[in-house]
Amino acid sequence: MELIENRTFEEIEIGDTALLERTLTEQDITLFAVMSGDINPAHVDPEYAMSSRFREVIGHGMWSGALISTVLGTDFPGPGTIYLSQNLRFPSAGPEPVAQLAVKARFVAAPVAIRARFARRGCCAVFGSPLSVAGKEKVTDGRDAARRGQS
Repeated sequence: MELIENRTFEEIEIGDTALLERTLTEQDITLFAVMSGDINPAHVDPEYAMSSRFREVIGHGMWSGALISTVLGTDFPGPGTIYLSQNLRFPSAGPEPVAQLAVKARFVAAPVAIRARFARRGCCAVFGSPLSVAGKEKVTDGRDAARRGQS
């Protein structure tokens, strides 16, 4: 069983980074549509999507937001992190997001501002600024990687 452990507020430095790579699959899109109720034809109807500006089915933008949450809660800062807010922009769509998070500020009252960037073959697909609270104490979680949706 793989253990995951957080980084406390005191351990986080400006410039620290974390990375999560995932390939968006048709199954991911279907599951996200069912889970969220977002059945916009741009996401679930290939015939409709061919007539859209993207010329193909596109993933849900909030799927990218969910990946930010995955990194914050399981890796950086990790278990016990409270995800307070986010501000996302979606200038392009793509199936192969790479979530890269970097600390851009620490505040005395404990929130940590993190810069998020999703790249798709060299271009930015999503920009974001999540704000989270890192724990003051160590948290270790014994969930295995399969339960966290990773391999």
